Amino acid sequence: MIERPQNHRALPIQRIAARGLLIDQDSQHLLLMRIIVPDTGDSHWVTPGGGLDHGETEYACLVRELKEETGFTEAVEARPVWIRSCCFTFDRIEHQQKETFFWIPTKKFLPLQDQNVDEIEAKTFQEFRWWSAAEILESQENFIPTDLGVHFDLLLRHGLPENVIDITT
Repeated sequence: MIERPQNHRALPIQRIAARGLLIDQDSQHLLLMRIIVPDTGDSHWVTPGGGLDHGETEYACLVRELKEETGFTEAVEARPVWIRSCCFTFDRIEHQQKETFFWIPTKKFLPLQDQNVDEIEAKTFQEFRWWSAAEILESQENFIPTDLGVHFDLLLRHGLPENVIDITT
């Protein structure tokens, strides 16, 4: 994904998304997916999730996306903790996205991508990894959001917020 400033001139597709912060309860590691952006070939680590289908709620989208992208099918006890607005280009299409990040405590599992992902997703998704906050903060890898390590570390140190926090930069 190529992130753009909020004031980018092109008229992007408006998109609402739900993203999962799958947290291993024992080790406090966060599951991330490495993607390769088709437009640039750049590599980024992102949280699982995606855009809402027509008529779909954020929660329903979250459950569907987690199953498709990671094979996660447990009952989801998800709590929204962050919101963010961003602009990006994906497959030569500009998007303006409003996303909600949901805290999901779980046990560490081996992610398995759904065989029904579309062709672009199949080429984009590369690998999964469980990351500690310290590993994210110390890494030279690219993360989306770019300050993911800072926000994740704050959640671990201070607990879940009473109200959803806007992490838009």
